[in-house]
Amino acid sequence: MKRIVAFKGHIFALDSAERLHVLQFSPYFSIKQMAVQWAGGSISSGMNIGFTQQLVECGGELMLVQVVPAGQIMHLKFEVYRLDLSGQPTWVKVDSLGDWALFIEESGRCPASCACPGRWGGRSNCIYYAGHGRGRWHVFSLDNTAIDTTDPESPLYFENQCISMWPSPIWVYPSMLY
Repeated sequence: MKRIVAFKGHIFALDSAERLHVLQFSPYFSIKQMAVQWAGGSISSGMNIGFTQQLVECGGELMLVQVVPAGQIMHLKFEVYRLDLSGQPTWVKVDSLGDWALFIEESGRCPASCACPGRWGGRSNCIYYAGHGRGRWHVFSLDNTAIDTTDPESPLYFENQCISMWPSPIWVYPSMLY
């Protein structure tokens, strides 16, 4: 299992073939693969090798964020889906996160979400991404697919250091502290 997230009292995991599983620990340990459909038959890029999928809980929904590389960091694309469990489990494309922001790290070790990021100067409907490249974090807007990077005066800028070589980040935002 390469991605694991707790969601509504269950543990969900993606395996190396990007299949979704539910882990059960009581009364005995078991792993059950979920048969999940895609709304509209398939996703635009497909679940292809080379794309990175991340699981993250956001606003009471289980989200799958697909990072689609296209060479350099400035050519990344993000596709966001929510798991609809109202009937047959289905991944449904999400066009807006509303007043939420997602925090994704390249290796997927520490995804997080934050409500009302404007409270601390963040931006809603954006994905904050730490990964490829040296020194910069990137903010991807789902509104207009614009990309911003941290400026050299930001505490998130690290001159000549490869962020992906560091240990996983720990996301800290103000609502965690009160």
